[in-house]
This record gives sequence, structure tokens and C-alpha cells, in this order.
Amino acid sequence: MIRNVQRIGFFIFAVLFFSTANAEIYTSMGSLKDGEYYPVFGDVVNLRTGPSVKNDSIGKLTAGTKIQIVSKSEVKFTQNKYSDYWYQVKSSISGKDVSGYVWGGAISKAYIVKDFDGDKKLDMLLFGITNCDEEMFKWAEARLVKNGKIVSSLKFRIEDFNESEEADKSEFVYSISAELFSQKINSFTFLKLESFYEACDYPGFFYLFATDGKSLHKVANDTFSSGEGGGVKLNVSFEKAKLVLKRTVYENEFPESGDAVVKTIEEKTEKFKYDGKTFVKEQ
Repeated sequence: MIRNVQRIGFFIFAVLFFSTANAEIYTSMGSLKDGEYYPVFGDVVNLRTGPSVKNDSIGKLTAGTKIQIVSKSEVKFTQNKYSDYWYQVKSSISGKDVSGYVWGGAISKAYIVKDFDGDKKLDMLLFGITNCDEEMFKWAEARLVKNGKIVSSLKFRIEDFNESEEADKSEFVYSISAELFSQKINSFTFLKLESFYEACDYPGFFYLFATDGKSLHKVANDTFSSGEGGGVKLNVSFEKAKLVLKRTVYENEFPESGDAVVKTIEEKTEKFKYDGKTFVKEQ
């Protein structure tokens, strides 16, 4: 895939909140907003007296605990080659209101709240950034949380980026979107997660997950794109007890007169079924 735009994107978030199929879905692009509530992404996170790991811990926050952003500090901390700001937050520990600082890498960037296993208790799917690798690809993790404990997780790549002063000042942003499907297969709910760069010709990362409220499975992943010349579209559908993923490569043709014409270059369809342990591609 040709990438003719200089890559200076930085994974940042703003607020989008909606309800689908009795689920609360929160996805974001832009920086974390003052006054908004976000769940803790880390397993057990220290709430500190100041914006540094050298500051004392006031208490521990478990995965899924809601915290309210008070303000973003000017201080960044780097862990596993990923840098994020410290945030002053408000929360509650053992019923007591507390205030302190949490590193941004320990805060969820997207989440879904739903009773996935039918036990009439709400579960949480948290999404957050975990690290950058040697090639400076940014990685995230999906974490299924029940009663404040992470019971299943999956890692996946969301972006490559340039960690530079220009990147921090860039107006280009990566965003993340999530969608739940109403159809189920063997008690599994399906989730489509996409992260993409808000500029033409940039590839987006597509992931299809399945969960029964006890475990997480990656069904498929791919890249998609759009631009003036064309791109790649991905479509999810269901066929009895199978999930169908259709990949279409297309071009946009611009005749001298008349509207643009979309021309299909290639189509590929893959079907996935549950084998009793996980979802596998049908041969």
C-alpha cells in the first residue's frame, strides 16, 4: 500500500459516548478531558501525591475503577517506550473520596460496559496502550474485567508513529471506534474495533474480537484505507453459525464529465466458525 503522507500522527483521544444493544460504549480521540470520567486500565494502579513515580502512593485503584480528570500536568513519564502525561484525578478508595495523580498510560482510552455472560452483572472491556516496540509501533491491549479483576486479555497493534516535537504539535489525530454486533454465535458477542488516522491514504487497523464474558478471542485483523484514488473496505456479516468478513479493494475513477465512479479491483471473503475452543478460518 502506497503511503504518500508523512506519518506524524500521535495516538490521542476525544469523547464519543453512545449505547448499543444494552451496552455502554465509550470511544475517544483527542486528549483526556477535564471533568470527564475514565476507567483505570492497569491491574492495580497507584494513586500518587504528585506527578512522578517517586511520589508516595495514596492508595491502590483496581482495573475498571472510574476516575475523574481534574487536570493534565506538563510532566510526561515513559514506560515500555511509551510516553504519556500525568493527570490529577479524583476517585474513591474504600468509600473515601481521594485526590491524586495517575499516569495516562494506566487510564483506558476506550471501554465497553455490558453483561456479556448473562449473569445480570455488568462486565467491562477496557482498551489501553501498553508499549511501543523497537520499530516504534504502538501496541494496545483489550482487557475483560469482572469485579475489578482482569480475567482475559489480548494484545494488538494500533499505530506506527514518530515520537518527535513535531508529532506532539501535530493537528492530525488517530481515533478509535468500537461497534458491537447484535448477532451471537455460541453465546459469543462480537466487537469490531478500528483505529485510524484522520488523513487520506493512511491505513487504519481493524480488529474483530469475540467474548462470552469469560474469555476474549481475536477472530480476525486487517488494514483498511480510503483516499481520493481508492482504498480498502471491510464488511462484517453473519451466515448461520459463521461470521463472514468481506474485503474489497476499490478505485475511484473520475471521468471528464459526470460523477465519480467506484470500480471494484478485488474482493475476498473469509468465513470463521467456532471449533469449541476459539474461532478459526474456514478452509
